Amino acid sequence: VSTQSTWDFKNTQMTTDSLNEGASAESMGSQILILLFLMLLSVVAGRILKRLNLKFIQESTVTTLIGIAAGGILYCIKDNQILSHMRSMQSNFVGLFMIFFLPAIIFEAGYNMNKVLFYKFMGSIMLFAFVGTFIAAILTTGIVWLSGYIGLSTALNFKESAAFGALISSTDPVAVLAIFKEIHTDANLYYLIFGESILNDVLSMILYRTIIHPYDINSFAFEPIIEFIISLVGSIAIGVATGLIVSYMLKKESLFGTRIQKVEVIAMCLCPWVTYLIAENLKFTGIVSIFFNGIILSHYAAPNLSEPSIATLKSAFESVSYASETLVFLYLGLGLFAFNHSYKEMGVMLLIIGFIAIAVGRFANVYGLSMLINKCTQKTYISKTYMCVMWVSGLRGAMAYALALKSFHDLSSGNGGIILILTLLIAQTTIVGVAMSLYPIMTYCGIKALDVGEHVNETIEDQGVCGTIKKKIFDFHTKYMKHIFTREAEGLTSPENKEESNDFGASILEHEMLSKAEGKKRRINSRQTELQCLLINMLSIL
Repeated sequence: VSTQSTWDFKNTQMTTDSLNEGASAESMGSQILILLFLMLLSVVAGRILKRLNLKFIQESTVTTLIGIAAGGILYCIKDNQILSHMRSMQSNFVGLFMIFFLPAIIFEAGYNMNKVLFYKFMGSIMLFAFVGTFIAAILTTGIVWLSGYIGLSTALNFKESAAFGALISSTDPVAVLAIFKEIHTDANLYYLIFGESILNDVLSMILYRTIIHPYDINSFAFEPIIEFIISLVGSIAIGVATGLIVSYMLKKESLFGTRIQKVEVIAMCLCPWVTYLIAENLKFTGIVSIFFNGIILSHYAAPNLSEPSIATLKSAFESVSYASETLVFLYLGLGLFAFNHSYKEMGVMLLIIGFIAIAVGRFANVYGLSMLINKCTQKTYISKTYMCVMWVSGLRGAMAYALALKSFHDLSSGNGGIILILTLLIAQTTIVGVAMSLYPIMTYCGIKALDVGEHVNETIEDQGVCGTIKKKIFDFHTKYMKHIFTREAEGLTSPENKEESNDFGASILEHEMLSKAEGKKRRINSRQTELQCLLINMLSIL
């Protein structure tokens, strides 16, 4: 009898687990259906927007507004099951964003970026990303805490104010990429803002971790600095190492005459996610690792690929990145109605103070460091119009929202809910409001798109310590790295692939000139090409 009872209990437990799994699968299916429908709607709206040629409205803005509208409609239906699906989607956002969406977007940016201009501004980018973000975080923390202390707004204690200052002070790479690509802004300005948004997340995450889980008071001043240096160097090293390993494997495969397109594509697609997960599991910063992994693969792995593989990977990376960006902005829009947010507890004054704080912090970052850069070097001169646009374009987005969702749990006994809704409102305002004002501001300032070729000589002739380091790296790439990791060094490049090898492997500059030529060809689109792009995007979504 005892055995039979135990068996019945096990059967009952198994049946309950099966029902829970079925309900979970059904819930996930409903969430995916909602997202796919909204994503398809966003793609169609984006195509209509491009046909209308409304340059002051970006596709990311429309996508966010679609998410807000859809969230509002679903919330007004007052169906408990639908609201449960929305909350479940937002609860899973951090994992989806950090593991699937963010790696795809950042890798594609690193793989297809203009390396010449990124290397040219590397010193300035690091100054803005590290020193500037630290200054902005301190000022934001001080303003938010002081306004609450004197009773001007809702009071956040110093730890909560510092957590908010850390997560909101870094600009968002996803928002910067999505919006500035559509505007086709000046290349120098784009890479200054984009490079800063990639690297400042390292400092932002470490500052946040330090505030939430403080170190021993005796070593408080040194351990975060050591952790920051180790995290940055380790992240770059992982990205470079995995990229070089894959490049060497592809080189050997091509030299032995065993080229298989499927193998090449799979290796290039798996490498970034493996790199990202290795870095995250080793407590480094995956976003930096995958970015530098994309740079290395474009330098050394691309020359080893066949032409069909190059074409396939280019379309695949761009399609996956586009789909990921669309989903991120939809999530941001839906987040406004996903939870019972603490609107009353936050108050209007705290929202106003939050905008003032990030504006002051961004102003000190951009104008203070730009004047310092202009005094120290003549080659990288940042004009006042550049400073104005850089100040306004400090976009916040999915990265800040992901950290705010984390703070909702880390500060659950305090004001984590207030920080969450405050961050979400700031992110949505910058993506919708600030992004729409960028094109008119840049037009007024006379900032237009420039050619890559105009900056090549400046890159080579750069002077000073940074210029010397850049030249040493370039010489090392030309003399050693290119010959070790690309197949042209073996002298076995086939005649039909000779032009491809020269374009990709001869030097960094030649690779960039090829990208420039391809970019011009892509801009000459007929109506038939637009229809094909729409069909490809719809198929990639399905």
